[in-house]
Amino acid sequence: MSPLTLAVSSLLTNTIFPIITAIVAAFVIILLRKLAAKLHISMSADTIKMIEGMAASGVGVAEEAALNAFKQKGMKITSDGKLDIAVAHVLGAIPSISRATAETYVHAALAKIGGVGATGEQKVISHE
Repeated sequence: MSPLTLAVSSLLTNTIFPIITAIVAAFVIILLRKLAAKLHISMSADTIKMIEGMAASGVGVAEEAALNAFKQKGMKITSDGKLDIAVAHVLGAIPSISRATAETYVHAALAKIGGVGATGEQKVISHE
């Protein structure tokens, strides 16, 4: 091999290729971090939607339980009792959240339903 070929080969192997590899690796890492951040956000949004759905379902379960208790035993379930049933429904499906968080979502779900609970006929407008 000629000295020029050896010099170019050495330059490429020892300098240019490591620099190009480092640049490509940096771009790949940046892209992976952006993708991970984006996936985390979408999983968070999916989790919120799931909790909201379970809270709305929990309100329905609590109302059904109250209706059945009244029909079968003539018993009235208090609003706190219905809240406990709805929260238990949410926590049964999503045990990783706190009771306070579950209560917040149940109250929000209840507020979106007209004619139920403390809101009376008022309806909360969702800003989604």
